[in-house]
Amino acid sequence: MVEQGLTEEEACARIYLMDIGGLVTKSRYNNLPDRHIKFMKDMKDTKNLLEVVKTVEPDGIIGASTVAGSFTEEIISEMARINQRPIIFALSNPTSKAECTAEDAYRITNGSVLFASGSPFENFEIDG
Repeated sequence: MVEQGLTEEEACARIYLMDIGGLVTKSRYNNLPDRHIKFMKDMKDTKNLLEVVKTVEPDGIIGASTVAGSFTEEIISEMARINQRPIIFALSNPTSKAECTAEDAYRITNGSVLFASGSPFENFEIDG
């Protein structure tokens, strides 16, 4: 984003981070690692990813949590509702720890998803 002309502050304002404590917010300042400070948001604390997706309406979500299934059907459906081509990156590995499977992402979004993963998934067919 910076290479496209935004300031670092503007770019950071467009990125919402969630960690083990939930959304990175200003009220968590004293408990955040220094690298998270520039991403703090002036929003209410929440650990609910669906709530964040509904509030923020992101173009994409990137998972690196190693929490299998954390991108639920409801979250993927909401991403498809708010985006013509939702971006979903389930980057955790091994596959057993991926936030969602490729098949789920494609099935739930009726194939409209731009999906990437950190692990290989089995081949599958949709409407084949």
